[in-house]
Amino acid sequence: MNELQTIQNVPGISTGISFPDYLELPGLNASLLKKLMRSPMAYKWALDHPNNSASASMLLGTATHAAILEPYRMASEFIVWDGERRGKAWTEFKESNSSRQILTSAESAKVQAMRDAVCDYPPAARYFENGIAEVTMQWIDPATGRAMKGRIDWVTEIDGQIVLTDLKTTRDVNSRKFGSDAYKLGYHIQFSLYTDGWFHLTRKTPRFVVIAVENDAPFEPAVFDVSEDLLALGHEEYMGHLSTLKTCEEANTWPPKVQEEQPLQLPAWALNEDEDLSDIGLDLTV
Repeated sequence: MNELQTIQNVPGISTGISFPDYLELPGLNASLLKKLMRSPMAYKWALDHPNNSASASMLLGTATHAAILEPYRMASEFIVWDGERRGKAWTEFKESNSSRQILTSAESAKVQAMRDAVCDYPPAARYFENGIAEVTMQWIDPATGRAMKGRIDWVTEIDGQIVLTDLKTTRDVNSRKFGSDAYKLGYHIQFSLYTDGWFHLTRKTPRFVVIAVENDAPFEPAVFDVSEDLLALGHEEYMGHLSTLKTCEEANTWPPKVQEEQPLQLPAWALNEDEDLSDIGLDLTV
């Protein structure tokens, strides 16, 4: 029996949990923790005002995940509306399909194109030859004693090693551009948190791979191996956020990102005497 076949018997690792049920589980997840990248105030707002409604981009990402990782979900959870989102017919359609998420025909075509791009791309397709989708982890962080949780898109086994696989839709799979976006969005924190959680539960170190696909034509895919250095950076940052969180909780104080009066700093290009500043919307008159 390989390692992949035994993970469902590991305490703290579960499969078959729906996303709404996952959200109800106790524990701090990466999405909420990353709010501390902005400020404690942003974290507290997100904690007190959970927003479970999906934006258009989030809906597209969710549908793409389902199409690639759990295609059997598409018919029961998504439906296509080919028309204008107004009028009696639209209202009746929404009411009769309240249990499903509605895609436009253009969105549905885009989801299919992204699915095909990933599944027809050999470097990515090999990770989906076998595996388990949407694997939930729950553990206690050994350094802080805090309950944590995570939901891994896909877990597979390559050459005898477990690989945690994260699927991302993105504007550009150029390594530098995607890396820049990934850092700004705190992906490295998520990847490190999941890797640490897996090791805590299984006592084995997995690989971590990101499979990205562009969300506009021609829907180019890419596979990125997450290095140990990147995981170490994510670990350092999320441990810092956990320390900040403890301080804020103990004092019940949630400061904003800017806590003191400070001078306004303009970008470097604004100091270029040859730059035309007439169209930036600032009042430059004395």
